Amino acid sequence: MNFLPEWVLWIQALAPAAASMAALVAGSLAWATYSQRRTADRRDQWWKRAQWAIDASMDAEDNERQVVGAAILVHLAESDLCMADDRALLLQVLVSARDAVLDTEDANGETGEEGGGDDGEPSEDEAQAG
Repeated sequence: MNFLPEWVLWIQALAPAAASMAALVAGSLAWATYSQRRTADRRDQWWKRAQWAIDASMDAEDNERQVVGAAILVHLAESDLCMADDRALLLQVLVSARDAVLDTEDANGETGEEGGGDDGEPSEDEAQAG
């Protein structure tokens, strides 16, 4: 003799499936939250590196630091974490850094067109001094 209504029997039969579905939904939400947080943390670290590289690439007193900063900016622009707006910003910073270097060279009278460059030949001043 069964004293329970038929709908209660159906609920008893479906309870394990409902619990499994609830666990699946909770697990999916947890995974989505974890993935979003991981991406946000990675972007935060990317931006900290970008800030350092921007500062370094604009350092007018240390040419080596400028070169390293510019190289890192190029690398960061190729990252999957770099969005289109970020890439445009990095490109603008690189152009500004290049222009600043060229302005500094022009102010110092250096054009890079004379000898002593990458071709291994001494400049006229070096040849006369040597």
